[in-house]
Amino acid sequence: LCELLVESSVQISEFADPDWSDEERQCVHESDELQSLLRGLSSLRRLLWRLGLAAELFMPEGEGPVDGSDAEALQELQASIASSLAKAKASWAKLESDIISLRLKIEPWQEGSTFEAGGCTNGSVPEQQRTAPLCRLCLLPAVPLGMEAEIEERDPGAVSAPWRGGHWHVQCANFWLRHASCSKAFKDLKVEDPFEEYHTNSGLVI
Repeated sequence: LCELLVESSVQISEFADPDWSDEERQCVHESDELQSLLRGLSSLRRLLWRLGLAAELFMPEGEGPVDGSDAEALQELQASIASSLAKAKASWAKLESDIISLRLKIEPWQEGSTFEAGGCTNGSVPEQQRTAPLCRLCLLPAVPLGMEAEIEERDPGAVSAPWRGGHWHVQCANFWLRHASCSKAFKDLKVEDPFEEYHTNSGLVI
């Protein structure tokens, strides 16, 4: 995720080229390419929030005793997660600053208004929301079958679907399929793809 944010920051910085005329800059600001990039950044912002919450579930609150090779490996993994999360948040902060300085706009968003945080159902389906399946990647509530139309209208970013052995946010599935599962960082951890067994019977076309 951090790599994607850095790559996006480079793309955004290109729009600040001082050699561009006002007319050229205006043309770029109105281009489909830039609007598509900004929509993608909205998705990355939400992914960072989701994965940050998931990462914090596995982070220790303080220094604990280390006993044995498994404990040491776990401590190293937690340190790596903490470092990666900090880098990703710093990358987003820079990216957000660049967006503001260029007077660009991305979709307004508040964490508390999301389906995952229980903020977009207006109390009409509280029981279904409490028993919603958890996304296989971020471990936050995914939209249950039967609620798709209602939730999509209020929170398009929460769109979910069955895929690879469970329910996924479509944004999370896209991220896993196109970036995370084949990333160098994932391979460096020497962890096998936990969803490998579901590759051949996937039911979601993304």
